[in-house]
Amino acid sequence: MDSKINLAIIGCGAVAERGHLPALSRLSDLVKVKWVVDVDKRRARRVARKFKVERWTKSYQKVLRDPEVNVVVIATPTPTHAQIAKECIEFGKNVIVEKPLTMTTTEALELRELAKENDVVGGIVFNYRYFKSVLQAKLSIIRGNLGKIFFLSSLSETKFPTTWTRSKWLYHEGGVIYDYFPHMVDLACWLLNSMPIYVHATTGSHTEGGFIDHVSALIFFEGEMSAFLETSWLTGLYTSEIEVHGSGGVGTINIKYDTYLEYHGGPGPTDLFRDFTVKSMSIIEGIFTGKIFLGAMALYYDYYIDNLSKFLKHKKFSITLDDGVLNVALLEAIFKSGKIGKTVYIEELMNM
Repeated sequence: MDSKINLAIIGCGAVAERGHLPALSRLSDLVKVKWVVDVDKRRARRVARKFKVERWTKSYQKVLRDPEVNVVVIATPTPTHAQIAKECIEFGKNVIVEKPLTMTTTEALELRELAKENDVVGGIVFNYRYFKSVLQAKLSIIRGNLGKIFFLSSLSETKFPTTWTRSKWLYHEGGVIYDYFPHMVDLACWLLNSMPIYVHATTGSHTEGGFIDHVSALIFFEGEMSAFLETSWLTGLYTSEIEVHGSGGVGTINIKYDTYLEYHGGPGPTDLFRDFTVKSMSIIEGIFTGKIFLGAMALYYDYYIDNLSKFLKHKKFSITLDDGVLNVALLEAIFKSGKIGKTVYIEELMNM
């Protein structure tokens, strides 16, 4: 492998400007960002100047014809992922795709097969795995601190998209399922480390437009484990919490304040004092470092240093196309189950 990656970013929206490019600019020993691409050429030019990228264009086909580029980051709206990734892979480019990988399981499976045929690899941006609180929970589960895990629950409420973007792409029928929810679905799979079997979900549309804005999903996994995940655009809050229940205790992740706490009996007065202290210290640290204001945007650095280092050493990413395919299958199963009011089996979608 080369000692440095030549990389291009397709899509210069907020996630690229606030997440991808600031992180990549700190990793000049691993990567050189050679191109930025956006359909709005003025935005592409402005972003290129801001981050000192030597080339910009509105046509990603120019990037595909550049033999020096070996990794392409796709940070465009989700409905465009499948086609752009397909073309990149056909040109022999390794790809990193913003979550979710695609809109349908069929598209995701086609990309995975195409990558194998063209001897390239793909990665998915599930940067929420790199929250300190999530990593603490993962390590605790591996060590057996919670005993045998049998249940996970998560609640994720985000503000309606009009509060943070003028983009229209989220207002398709899937709505909130394809917004923040892919992160919580991925974390459920990653923390439980088990294959999902089937899904039963309810979905709601409480606003005009015909898109889903509320989801409650029950997922059953191998190993007699289950997860209950809920998300919505309706409350106007930002809430992101996960509880992991095991025979030896309960672990709680608060992603907003990046804290992880465990309960082994109780909680008693000592636990309550500990909770207050841990949360207060995390908030103070977050304010002084600025991470509390950046949230998950601060984690792109951790995502890239892990995944790009692995790519340079082993020509694969830590978070793979397999992770992306499974995530999309679960999202589609949740969407379909909500529509038909029946259980949907993951194997049926994966064997399409």
